[in-house]
Order: sequence, then structure tokens, then C-alpha cells
Amino acid sequence: MKDEVLSRRLVLRGALVLGCGVAFSGKAYAEAAKKMSQTSVQYQAKPKNERSCGNCTNFIAESKTCKLVDGSISPEGWCSLWAKKA
Repeated sequence: MKDEVLSRRLVLRGALVLGCGVAFSGKAYAEAAKKMSQTSVQYQAKPKNERSCGNCTNFIAESKTCKLVDGSISPEGWCSLWAKKA
């Protein structure tokens, strides 16, 4: 009987650990999925030299949005996260 109780305890502990791991990883994913504010990335509606959102890898032309920055984004804009399209 003692072995049976120990076995149930191990199963319950394992389930608790697994459940907590899933909950925390889901929270971490939600945090990572949040976009940054335009202010925090120094977004401006004009390009910086040859750098503009229109030629940035993070710009989504169809929706005029960015993968990383919140809100509507102008193809002529620029921010500190600019990365040249390959």
C-alpha cells in the first residue's frame, strides 16, 4: 500500500509540474508576441537616409503594419528596429 501511495504522489507531482510548465510557457509566448509601441522604437513617418519601412524585413506591405511595432506603419517611415530586406 505504501508503494501505491508513493506512486500516486509521483504522478500528481509530475502532473502539477507539467501543468505549471505549460501555463508559464504560454504566458512567456504571450509576452513575446506583444508588439512594441512606436514611441519606444523612435518611429517617425519619414525615412532615415535610404532606410525606410518599405525596404525593411519587418514591414508587411499588404496591411501597412510591422511584425514588431504596433499600429499603422507608413512605407516611408523608419524606426530603430529597421533591418534591410534580403
